Order: sequence, then structure tokens, then C-alpha cells
Amino acid sequence: MTSLLCTENPRGEARALFDSHICTSQQVFDNLLLLELRYTPRTNYIETVQNVVQSESRRLCTSWMLELTEDCKFEDTVFPMAVSIMDRFLCLGSVSRAQFQLTACTSLMMASKLRSVHGIPGAIFEHHSNYTINSAQLVSWEALMAFKMKWDLESVTANDFVDHMIARLPAIQKLQQSRIVRCHAHVLAHLAITDSSTITMKPSLIATAAIIGALRGLNLHSVSSEQICDLTGAAPSTVEYLVMLTEKLLENYTTNVNHSLQCFDSYPTP
Repeated sequence: MTSLLCTENPRGEARALFDSHICTSQQVFDNLLLLELRYTPRTNYIETVQNVVQSESRRLCTSWMLELTEDCKFEDTVFPMAVSIMDRFLCLGSVSRAQFQLTACTSLMMASKLRSVHGIPGAIFEHHSNYTINSAQLVSWEALMAFKMKWDLESVTANDFVDHMIARLPAIQKLQQSRIVRCHAHVLAHLAITDSSTITMKPSLIATAAIIGALRGLNLHSVSSEQICDLTGAAPSTVEYLVMLTEKLLENYTTNVNHSLQCFDSYPTP
């Protein structure tokens, strides 16, 4: 039995290695483009379904969700998945103010189970909600949300497109800037989905704008915006609007919030 004893003491979180075969596969990329149509809300629930949830309250809520995932140092795929779950659930029916906060917390908890090595414990939400939410409420609301959404929780997010798109841009690979561009693109994509105007936008569109914005922020001009837009078939005018929106959101976030997101220090100072 002693030969079966494992004395390894792993540290950190186990992460899957980059698989170039998957990221460069056209079939995988086409499947992502097809799947996003299934999970992107077709209407803005703020205008058609919800009475309490407004654009500003959603912005504050998603910003709080983003800060919480950063404080807890969870994978950067957790936040966009949580927002996707929350948005799709809020399309199904109206909620009260208290239920809106509970929905946000539950969405984060569910997303952490789907996209993180370790799920977010309920005690975290109790603390960050000033104990207005308890673990029993989270478990009960999680069951309700899963039932209402027919257990179809996993979806395609903007983060899922970033690696596949960067892998199709050889100019970035030659400059060996793919890692930092990826990091900056994720930051911009996260900020973009905090704005209610992006609720009905496809993740591939948000990813396109995020990559273009990241390249501009890093003063990398080796790839044209048109070339990036061609990857997803996004309209250049819509992408440009979204790039300007993310730049404004980034400026407001760094100015008004005393909380630094990962990778911000890499941006060149004006």
C-alpha cells in the first residue's frame, strides 16, 4: 500500500494547457458562432420585462459582480458566464429588487461551478451582501433558476472567442504579444458587458471590439480592424461604436473606482 501513497503537494489551480488544434479549428470556431445565436438574448429585458431593474441598477450590479470575482481571484471566465446566466434568467420574468441581488449572487455561484476549479462558497455572498442573503436562499434560488432555464446554463461568452480569434491573427503571434493582448481583451470585454446596451449583442461582436480596443491601447497596429471584423463577420460601424464605448467605460472605471483590475498597469500612460 505504501507504493500507492502520493506525497505531491499541488499548489495553485490546475489549468488546461493551450491547445492550438482546437483554437485553430475552423469547425470549432463555426460551432461557437452558431451556438452564440442560441444564448444571446433577443430583446432587452430592461425595456420589455423588468420593472425594477434599470440600466443604472444593472450597471452597478454587474460592476459589483466584476469586483467580487477579482477580489476572490477567480478565473476570468466566471464573470461573463455569470452575467450571461443572469441576463437570460431576467428575460424570463420580472423580479423584485431583493430578488435581483439574489439573482446576481446565484448567477455568480452557478458560473463558478461551471467555469472555476473551486466554486464560490455561500459565505462570500453573505459577507459581501451585508448579510442580506444567506446560503439557504442561494440554494433555493439556484434550484429555481436552473428549473426556469431548463438546466441549460452553460453558454458561449466573449472570452470564449478571444483565443480563437487571436490564433487566426499571425501578426500578433509573430510579435509574441498574444498573451498580453488576450489579457487586455478580456478586461475590455468584461467592462463592455456591464453596459446594458450590450445585452442583445453577440459575444463574437464584443470579442471583436475588445481585441481591437486592446491592440489600440497597446499601440499595436500590425493588424487592421477590418481584418479582425472579417473573422466574425461583424459590421465595422457597430464594432467601432463598441470600441468607443469600452474606452469610455475603462476611463470611467479607472477614474471613479478605487479598485485595480488585472492588466491595467500594462497600459501605456498618456
